[in-house]
This record gives sequence, structure tokens and C-alpha cells, in this order.
Amino acid sequence: MLFEKQFGKPACIPSTEADIIFSWFEQNTEKSAHYTKPLLKAVYYYDVAFWPVEIPQGYGEFRLNSVDSLDTMPDSVKEDLQADRTAIWNYVFFWADAMDYAWGKNEFPDADDGFGAELLKAAHEELTSAASQILSGNEIPRSVLAARNAVEMFLKSFLAYTNGLTDKGARSFGHNLKDLVAACKDQSKSVEWEHIESEIQIFPEINARYEKLPHDDDNIFMSYWLALSCGAALTRHFTSRDVRKQLYPEGYEYFSARGSQ
Repeated sequence: MLFEKQFGKPACIPSTEADIIFSWFEQNTEKSAHYTKPLLKAVYYYDVAFWPVEIPQGYGEFRLNSVDSLDTMPDSVKEDLQADRTAIWNYVFFWADAMDYAWGKNEFPDADDGFGAELLKAAHEELTSAASQILSGNEIPRSVLAARNAVEMFLKSFLAYTNGLTDKGARSFGHNLKDLVAACKDQSKSVEWEHIESEIQIFPEINARYEKLPHDDDNIFMSYWLALSCGAALTRHFTSRDVRKQLYPEGYEYFSARGSQ
């Protein structure tokens, strides 16, 4: 690195030297050049509105505040959120799911190859589609179907990774989410699968894609969160990630704070 050659030491992050370098670039280059695309743009429901939740990339040592991910939320609304103990813990558990999924989804074994990886990629596309539909305000109720598809792909991906599920085997399940999550429970005794199983009925049957869906914001959000939870369950199973242990090191009940907003 040019800096290291000139000054005889590397510019570590964080450090005074790194701050000087970043400051120079901020003053001498276009603002857009400093924007780093988030790893994930999730969506949270609070105060009768949907809010984007951006999970950032990070380099070196850094600290994160979960509320900072709510970049578009006004400060007054953030203050109300943080003042309500139940509401803020609901959000923190959601943010933990988003963090673990976003940071862990590329750390799977053979994450770039195989049937499990194909299903994982499809699940991510459906999850991204669900968030985009909600945040765009267009056809918001139909985001439930995208979330349902994401759950199906996540569950099949988990079985492909853990039990060698093939394309033929995946087709034999059809679109039956209850059978899929039961099969996942057989492969892992994690309490997360029990939670997902208990809430899987939130999704309509697959033939609902031909029907007009009701506009229920609570149901739309909880459907999205359940899909995100499935993604987080996979990353926690296959990687060492579980940010909840840092947020609540004394122990926690999974989704103990989760509930309707």
C-alpha cells in the first residue's frame, strides 16, 4: 500500500491515519463513491408504518447500534420505540435475525454450488422480493406469497444441506410447509424450528396466488419476519453466528419478545 511505503506502517482500521485517509476521499470525490450497498434491506413494521432496516457491511473492528439500521425513521419515532421496553426488544430480536442471516448466508458449506445452494439463492430472491413489494407500496398483500415461497425454499435448502434432499425429493413435498418444517425438526432439535412450526399456519395455501389477498399489515409483517427467521435459522445452524448471545449474554428465550406491533 502506498501509505505503508511512505510512512513505514499500515493504516489500520480504526486509527487516526485511516480517519485522515477517509476524510480526504470524502472531501475530494463524489458522495456516491462513499456509499456501500447494505448486505440486506429488510423491512420492519412499527407505528402503523413499514420501515426499511439496512444491515451494513463492515470492515475491521466496529460497533453497531440496532436502531441505526432504521435510517429513514424520524428521531421522534425512534425515541418512542426505545422508550417502550416490549417494542424495542421486539425490534432487537428482529434485527438479530436480519444480522445473522445477512452476515451468514454466504458462509454456508458449498454456498456457491449444489442443490442446497440453488434453493438458498432462490429463497433469498423471494425474501428480497417480499421486502421490495412492501416498501414500494405496490401490491403489498401479495408480499405474503413471496414470503411463503422464501420459507419453502429455505426449508428445502436446509434439507438439501443436512439430508441430501434432491430435486425429485423436493418435488415430492410439493408446497406443503407443515411437512417440510416437520422434516427440518427431525434433522435439528433447535427450538427455532419448533417456533417456526407453531407459526407456519400464518401463510395461506399455495392456491391463494390466484385470489385477492386481504390487506392486513400485521399479518404481512409477521409473514415476512417468519421468512427471515427461517433464513436466520439456517445460518445459525451452519455457521457460528448468533448475535443474540451478544445482545443478551445471560441467556434468552427464542423470540420471547416477539409479538404484534
